[in-house]
Amino acid sequence: MHVSKRSILNISFVLFLILMFIYPIATIKGATSGLLLWFNTVLPNLLPFIIVSNIIIKLNITDYICNVFRPVFEKIFKVSRNGCYPIIIGLMSGYPLGAKTCGDMVTLKKISKAEGQYLLALCNNASITYIINYIAITTLKEPSLQYVILGIIYMSSFVSSLLSLKIFHLQWDISAHNDMQQQSSHIKKAFNFREIIDNSIMNGFEVITKVGGYIILFSVISYIMITITSTDNLNAPPFILEIIKFTRLFIMGILEITTGTYLIGGANISFHAKFLLIVTITALGGFSSLAQTYSVLHQSNLSIKIYIKTKIMNAVIASIISYCYILIFL
Repeated sequence: MHVSKRSILNISFVLFLILMFIYPIATIKGATSGLLLWFNTVLPNLLPFIIVSNIIIKLNITDYICNVFRPVFEKIFKVSRNGCYPIIIGLMSGYPLGAKTCGDMVTLKKISKAEGQYLLALCNNASITYIINYIAITTLKEPSLQYVILGIIYMSSFVSSLLSLKIFHLQWDISAHNDMQQQSSHIKKAFNFREIIDNSIMNGFEVITKVGGYIILFSVISYIMITITSTDNLNAPPFILEIIKFTRLFIMGILEITTGTYLIGGANISFHAKFLLIVTITALGGFSSLAQTYSVLHQSNLSIKIYIKTKIMNAVIASIISYCYILIFL
């Protein structure tokens, strides 16, 4: 019997609603945790970047910024001049602003769809500050590894993005940005500055509200899963409990990376296991980041399927590099 995707989604959300009634305490804790994470961390860090980035793109200030980084980025990342801007934003702000910037640049025809698809996985990662401050220092409590983790995640992202060029046959003309620049230059002659700012602010709040909703939703799912999969009263051999614990932590991580990595950092497992799990999960991004990414791409027609496949390659490569680093240096 054929079961449609819509039917599976309907059943999943009904089950989720039932679980929320069965586990009300976990639901409240998850919603509270997600809300506080969004309000205290994501909102103040991400919203200003979204608003200013919107203004910069609409005023074509990206041209001047890209001219500075163009000589290096064109050689390293094989991108056009305008393609430099999403890389800069992705490094500074991370999920999902990297994806939003790619989508906006494609929608405004500043870069081609093929280049936007390539840049999507390359730019849409955890930000530099998130990796250094939250992952290395706060979660793993190893400041000495901050640049190691940063290097592994971004190196694996670069390699997986290059592989996606070959696998998905993504091609574009680097010189095309000149034509696109000529098309957009007419916009500079007449614009309503107040309207641009107003629209950028409203768009910023729309995006940040979506992000908050997804964080809360997946945080609730995570806390319910924690309650359901608790091993406190489970009688089983020690190695079975370790496998269950490891699998449980991995699932928590791929649901929502901030909550998941926090739980992994405080778990009673070896540091090597924590390092491997956290780096792999951060490289992957998780379902919450995937949902946030999908929500900001609706106008650009960039393929979420290609993005997911590239991110899986990213996580696999990051896990291999991490394992090799553990064997050699830790």
